[in-house]
Amino acid sequence: MHITTNTFTDLFEPIYYASEEYGTDDIRTSSAYFYMANVFFKQNRPEVTGSMYKQVIDIWQQKLETLCAAKLSRPSTTAEQRRSILGKTSSDPSQADSDLDIAQQAEAKQVLSSIWEYWRSLGSAAESATLANVLLALAYLEFYLDNAPRSMELLANAKSALTSQKLGFESEQLLETIEAVSAQIGNTLSSQHRSNASQKPN
Repeated sequence: MHITTNTFTDLFEPIYYASEEYGTDDIRTSSAYFYMANVFFKQNRPEVTGSMYKQVIDIWQQKLETLCAAKLSRPSTTAEQRRSILGKTSSDPSQADSDLDIAQQAEAKQVLSSIWEYWRSLGSAAESATLANVLLALAYLEFYLDNAPRSMELLANAKSALTSQKLGFESEQLLETIEAVSAQIGNTLSSQHRSNASQKPN
């Protein structure tokens, strides 16, 4: 498909209207970015494709980070666990962003996994920070879906992606974030193991 001026305008309309209705950083708007990225991918325009995919990653990562912070702030957790990811707190969980429904959970996994496969297919041409950001978003998702062990695996892969190359300032900050989240989720797993052990009959 050759993109003419009219076609180009038509393609960007979903992003415009979704941004107007939901805001530029809403996951419903990210669907329009994802669709556009796929169009440009088929046009063999990697720079635009990558830019759109990064926008999708940023939106989902922000959303999932907020949901994980809220999850760690629920009354059923311990005081240690209530220290939310990246130091964020949610004193009133009812004020946190709404949870993802089943369809949104499936969309998050499908979209983020597809983007991960795209960047991985680029091999050495892929930016290590971009790979790490996708893995971090997937790690948030797995933790939100109560799969903390898988989340830890993804975080370890994200750390490996970064440390395989020389780090710049932004990559160093991202590495610090990944290490902080790993420690947070690791503490949660340890607390769960201690709780399960204490509940076993003698």
